Amino acid sequence: ADFREAEIHVLHGYPDADIVLGGLLLGERFDVDHNPVVVQNSVSMVHGYPNLDARLTIKSGGYLSAFPIMLGDLTRGVVDLDLQELLIESGGSLSVDGDGYPGGFGQDNEDRHGIASGGQPGSLSWADNNVAGGSNGGLGGIYSAPAGTAQGTLESPAIAGGGGAAWDTGGNNDVGGAGGGVIHIKANLIQVGGVISSNAAGASDRGSPGAGGSVFLEINNGGDLLGIGVIRASGGDCNNSSTTAAGGGGRISVVGYGNALPDTLRFEAFGGAC
Repeated sequence: ADFREAEIHVLHGYPDADIVLGGLLLGERFDVDHNPVVVQNSVSMVHGYPNLDARLTIKSGGYLSAFPIMLGDLTRGVVDLDLQELLIESGGSLSVDGDGYPGGFGQDNEDRHGIASGGQPGSLSWADNNVAGGSNGGLGGIYSAPAGTAQGTLESPAIAGGGGAAWDTGGNNDVGGAGGGVIHIKANLIQVGGVISSNAAGASDRGSPGAGGSVFLEINNGGDLLGIGVIRASGGDCNNSSTTAAGGGGRISVVGYGNALPDTLRFEAFGGAC
């Protein structure tokens, strides 16, 4: 089913009845008041800003993402959730991997330089094999050409990962990897048994990968962040270490939680490896 042009509103419905989603492309508005929402299969949000005064559960095998579209200065993948509770079961995923700024010769980019926030270069390519990885929270790796600048803030990250550079010929193997997108969640309780991910995408053989994106979790009312899963925003690894460089790490921030963060929950914002 394709709901790209639709508006979905479930207001003051039956609080004990689950709304089950699967295989949908959600449209301009997705408003739910009180009803629990369950993601069972693949669900993509066109603009990524639903109003869920409810509990959102992503089941094992469920996958919630942002449908890649052009937003503002080319940030393509944003999931912004304001809800009561977010429960991600083991095997479930909320992901904007590779939905950040495009790499050299990538989608919406006709230049060999990767793109970053505000139209700045996320990475540079001087000529031939002089290419750098994308930057965000951490700088991308360099292979002769310089990386871009660090982006965003530590406390409230909201910048997508910069794209990696490509060789200057624009051939089939000359595409830099895109950065990770942006995830912002406000909730009273977040429980992660699966994955929250804003990793960068990889690159072609002669392109450098992008940087990790941003994950910002705001726990309301002194609530808790629990789980045994992983929250990540890492840069991409090189395909060819002799001619390319790795992507920088992204940013992860958690604020407002009442109790200590569990040591069973992993946080990863690594730079890529070559």
